[in-house]
Amino acid sequence: MTPPSVLNLNAYLMYAIGKAARRRLTERLAAHNLRLWHLTVMALVADLGPQMKTVLAARLDMNSSDLVKIVNDLVKTGHVDCARDPANRRRVLVRLTPEGRTYLAQLNADIASTDDDVLAPLSEQERETLASLLRRVHRHLEPSPAGVVHEPPRYVEVLSGGGSDEDGRIDWTRRAEDIARFVETRRPLNPVAFTHHAGRRLDVLTATVSRGLYSGEPGLVLHQEDEGVVVVAGADHGGSGRPGVVLHRVRTEEGGEVRAEEYLAAGEA
Repeated sequence: MTPPSVLNLNAYLMYAIGKAARRRLTERLAAHNLRLWHLTVMALVADLGPQMKTVLAARLDMNSSDLVKIVNDLVKTGHVDCARDPANRRRVLVRLTPEGRTYLAQLNADIASTDDDVLAPLSEQERETLASLLRRVHRHLEPSPAGVVHEPPRYVEVLSGGGSDEDGRIDWTRRAEDIARFVETRRPLNPVAFTHHAGRRLDVLTATVSRGLYSGEPGLVLHQEDEGVVVVAGADHGGSGRPGVVLHRVRTEEGGEVRAEEYLAAGEA
């Protein structure tokens, strides 16, 4: 029996509910001969695009040797493969295969019933409210990924014009269409549109709206085989995908102009 007094502690409630939910999810995945790590790795690669194993391990806070075992399992089942990065042949990327993408969609549909089981006492509106609050708490507790191109938590208004240097700063919470248009209009001006990556200023000279839809924190850098360097933009409405900003040409603090893929590949090699 749970002591009544601890039910007043939200941290305990989240722990107890999370433990029960994890058990149900683990049982559902076991029916597919999968562990939670298999689902997490596939989902991360699906959301962020092809990733190096070291980056996957760091983003999941996972031991590298354990990550390799999980990836090897997924390679054997044909859900992922490993291939050289065309932009940097020294890097090997873990990619979701077409079969893996189809399987992940089917798997997500199957395990969605876990939510229905755990949240059975709540109405649809209550579930949406709970999910929104949980995402807010999660963002508060989870550190920003290393591959983010802003200076959290500083977001400033950059689309209204003005005369200061801050007028060129990109606000990644804006829609991708607005940001791409902003980059284009700032190109003949001083300052041009800019952001920060790894603590260093990065001028964005040319950018377009992505063809695909992406999810994640605004400012998150994704490496996509078909689109190149994509930065997540816009508000996250319940984790649904939205267009990102494809970076093409950038200028470093030293004044050198390079392709965005070259700059970011050099920084991660």
